[in-house]
Amino acid sequence: MKSNRANEANKSNEKKIFNRKLALKLREQGCEIIRTEPNKLKPQFDVYIFSDTPKLHEVLDEVFG
Repeated sequence: MKSNRANEANKSNEKKIFNRKLALKLREQGCEIIRTEPNKLKPQFDVYIFSDTPKLHEVLDEVFG
């Protein structure tokens, strides 16, 4: 089991995407979904967790340019 400090450090390297279409677009552009989790406020929806990488930021900049 990981310590809380390790989990916190890990989460700082993650980016949560709440929009399914955006998550699929990021995946199509080569960004990897690490995992999904239920949306805490809307449990019928998922949250897509990506590694917070320069590639992810590059694709987000292209999408929202």
